[in-house]
Amino acid sequence: MPPALDTRLREHDGVEVTPVFPSVTPGISTRYLHKLFQGQEFSVGQWIRELRLQGAEADIRRGGPGRTLADIAYKWGFNDQAHFCRSFKTRCGRVGSVAPV
Repeated sequence: MPPALDTRLREHDGVEVTPVFPSVTPGISTRYLHKLFQGQEFSVGQWIRELRLQGAEADIRRGGPGRTLADIAYKWGFNDQAHFCRSFKTRCGRVGSVAPV
């Protein structure tokens, strides 16, 4: 993946990251994005899930009053808290918690 695209997607500033998102970047269509991932370690979907989990993990570490795990999961595009918890545990080896880790 071109480094500029990787940087752009990682700095999405709250825009929902989906396979359609990169198409707002000039010269990157959804089809081209999938082509960039051919032969890579991750598929587009896996890479997007990884970005979401990284963002959620950072938010969990920051914690903060009144923030729930559900709030963080929904912020990062997980509409089902149980699915988020399973994905987070698979990636991080532990269950997420808004308490400092």
